[in-house]
Amino acid sequence: MALDACYLTFLTNELNSKLTECRVDKVFQPSRDEIVLNLRGMGRYKLVISCSPHSPRITITSAELDNPPVPPMFCMVLRKHLTGARVERIYMPCLERAVFLDFEAKNEFFEPVKRTLVAELTGRSANIILLDENQKILDAVKKMDLSDSKTRQIIPSVKYTPLVSPEGKKPITNADKNDVEQIAFAQGELFRLIMDRFHGISPIVARELVLDLDSKPHAQRLSILWDRVLSLQQRIENCDPAPTLIQQLSDGRLIDFSFMPIYQYGPSCKQVKFDTAAKLIDAFYTESASKQRLMQKSKDLSQLINRLSARTLRTMNVRKRELEMSGDAEKYRIYGEIINANLYRMKIGMPKLEAENFYDNCKPITIPLRVDKSPTANAQIYFKKYTKAKNSVNILKQLIEKDSAELKYLESVGYALENCSNLAQVDDIRAELVTQKYISGSKREQKQKISSKPRKFISPSGFEILIGRNNLQNDLVTIKLSRKNDIWLHTKNVHSCHTLIVSAGKAVDDDTILYAASLCAYYSKAKNDLKVEVDYCPCSNVKKPNGAKPGMVIYNNYKTVVVKPHKPDENDE
Repeated sequence: MALDACYLTFLTNELNSKLTECRVDKVFQPSRDEIVLNLRGMGRYKLVISCSPHSPRITITSAELDNPPVPPMFCMVLRKHLTGARVERIYMPCLERAVFLDFEAKNEFFEPVKRTLVAELTGRSANIILLDENQKILDAVKKMDLSDSKTRQIIPSVKYTPLVSPEGKKPITNADKNDVEQIAFAQGELFRLIMDRFHGISPIVARELVLDLDSKPHAQRLSILWDRVLSLQQRIENCDPAPTLIQQLSDGRLIDFSFMPIYQYGPSCKQVKFDTAAKLIDAFYTESASKQRLMQKSKDLSQLINRLSARTLRTMNVRKRELEMSGDAEKYRIYGEIINANLYRMKIGMPKLEAENFYDNCKPITIPLRVDKSPTANAQIYFKKYTKAKNSVNILKQLIEKDSAELKYLESVGYALENCSNLAQVDDIRAELVTQKYISGSKREQKQKISSKPRKFISPSGFEILIGRNNLQNDLVTIKLSRKNDIWLHTKNVHSCHTLIVSAGKAVDDDTILYAASLCAYYSKAKNDLKVEVDYCPCSNVKKPNGAKPGMVIYNNYKTVVVKPHKPDENDE
């Protein structure tokens, strides 16, 4: 699943023919390791360059990419140097996975200068680097000094050092019959021998070159393998790609791609042909890149929620232990009462009082005393301990209850974050955490409105059903969008999204309630259970206490149904 140098050769030629003479209109940086150049020429194009270790690529895309409200520093540098610049050419050295984009730009004195954007698409070490006319680095997405690499420095003002070809390997385009002969009759896996000898191709191409070769007579191996290598070289020399995407027939999953037809996966997969190399790359990576951006953006929030939950749990456990220790409150009161009842038998300097415990059938009891205090003062000491312990019990119970509510809230936020399907939903959760003071944010973030919408379904009876995606949407569904005769649903004792049946002034039938309850159960922590209890009641019975956190409500006079979670079809929503 690698964008190898051979494919990149075809892709670079295609981009060069299409984007040369275009001008940079806008520059965006949707994520830390991805930039987007909006280009104007004979048409409008959106060029995406990614140095993500999971999906390094350069291609023209049709996908809608988010523009963050605060551009990163690298994006600001690109805007300064490339906005309005003209694309002179796009090229790559022979079978090196580095694409160079030369621009004619203007400096601060409006004089023409050359700027070069380098996209090094080398997996984990992928990078995007901006160079000046002297090949000195202006900035890069990933900076590296001598502590990171002993051979290359990627820091501003240092002269750019090009990538070095793999030592001991030849470009596949320079392979001759003697090289192929040594591989054809060698011991070991043929495709690995090819990968070890040549560079510029990915494993899928190497496997295709040796496909079924083991089953051929030994004498024919050389001629077959040489014909295949020669055909590959001619395809590259003639710039004749056949962009092919491999798709799993059973579930439609995209498995791999190449610049030539692929037959090694057999009848379990199908080959999808594309007109251009750029369209294939866009189709293959759009979904995975979207998931990667979503994962990257939600990772920090997920770690924050885990830290907060762990800290709250530790605090609650400490308070529970303190509450157990405060169970001696009643003992202190009894000590004080017994001392007061036996003052006539006591004098200053006594280390202890041995008396009858009239609270326990007059059994003997020994009470420690302060030798430097009078009997009355000793009694007062125990009464003060009793009052302090009693008050701490009440306070600790309140704090433990507050900690428990905090954990439930954080659990609900974590559940919503796990089920985010796009970046707008992650932004909503971040905005919620900003308003709740869990993270600091700008005034713009504090006033940010909900950008995503609740899930919407239609029951078999025609009733509209709304289901919140996060706590802010839960409040929206329950408080703002509901009417008193609408039906509100929530799983019993398990976190779930708030669910609303919009009655529109009509009586809601039992089948609709069961259908909505099954959806509510599916969008809950109990989605994998066979049976789930779901409470429902009119919205007039649901209240949000003053000061309650988002998504937190109380309800009464409810009924309960037991349903099996129902996963809606794609067409249901």
